[in-house]
Amino acid sequence: MERTFFNFDLALDRTDDGEFVRVTASPADEAVGPFQPPLSQREVTSFHQSLLTQSDTEPQQTIRQVGERLYRAIFTGNIRLCWDESLRLAYEQRAHLRLRLNVHAAPEYADLPWEYLYDPQRQEFVGLTPHTPLVRHVDLKQPVAPFRVEPPLRMLVVVANPGGQPLYDEEDVWLRLVDTLDHLAVERKLVLERLIPATVHELQRRLRNNQYHILHYIGHGVYDGLAQEHRLLFENEMGRTRPVNSQHLGALVHDHFALRLVTLQACPTAQPARQNPFIGVAQQLLRRGLPAAVAIHQPLPPAVHLPFVDDFYRAVADLTPVDLAMTEARRLRWITAQDATWGEAALFLRTADGGLFVRPPESRPTQRRTFFSWRRP
Repeated sequence: MERTFFNFDLALDRTDDGEFVRVTASPADEAVGPFQPPLSQREVTSFHQSLLTQSDTEPQQTIRQVGERLYRAIFTGNIRLCWDESLRLAYEQRAHLRLRLNVHAAPEYADLPWEYLYDPQRQEFVGLTPHTPLVRHVDLKQPVAPFRVEPPLRMLVVVANPGGQPLYDEEDVWLRLVDTLDHLAVERKLVLERLIPATVHELQRRLRNNQYHILHYIGHGVYDGLAQEHRLLFENEMGRTRPVNSQHLGALVHDHFALRLVTLQACPTAQPARQNPFIGVAQQLLRRGLPAAVAIHQPLPPAVHLPFVDDFYRAVADLTPVDLAMTEARRLRWITAQDATWGEAALFLRTADGGLFVRPPESRPTQRRTFFSWRRP
């Protein structure tokens, strides 16, 4: 079905006069307003942890309260008037209004749970309705065209479990992911391969010799405050820890044009950090040319994150625009399971319309069988 989209571009900005919110583009023109941080770092950490420890009713109350504080911090005065008018104009033309949030000028606010923005007047989460998909935008003024692909999509999975870090059952993590997504392989929509060994050299070799459309990383992330770098922890040839900064990883993915999406997921033993390294790496990957990235805020139990991953990749494999795929996955978790962690996955996007893939003209699906591969080809 053909969809029409308007973009509502909202940016946090900092000048000598203070911090501001700016609407840089929208159906209702531009606007500017003041910004006051709605949450402290301690409150952000406590919020993420509370989603997994409270009772069934408490997380729902918590996310509404936090979401409303975030909403009121941004949508004040002229910003709110511009938003309401943009919603009205989009409704008149039966269009969707994509909220594109850019915090590059104020990176210390990247860790705020923007996905939970809650409009108290309409009594709805902005990012839970397909009429207002919410993404974190990186605007590089360089258009990114969808990649022409004949399904199935190919996904390379990195399960990094280096020595020197808290170890986990990597085989169990891999097999659970395979069991969750095997129906997409049967339907000839998505093929999974595992990177063994989980080293940077092997990743470079695979990207050089094969074509992949999605990279899914499971492991540890760290923030080096001295170097001010976000890093993912790979393995070296001896199985020990090999930190890889976002610039190095970005150079690898930049040279692999077919790669459209990277998902960064914390392993079961990862510990929350003051600055979320997965969010930092996702931002940098887009600045190095990647069209889209997903950063999952914290380690989630398999019963929580696997159904979400299934819903998300099912839509991506159907070549749905990635922002709508993310919105649909969030909605399904919220409606079917009343799962308050639906906003723990942040989508970073630099494409204009969310389209990552498109079928070649006159393409037809095939019925060939698909197998999983986790050994070195």
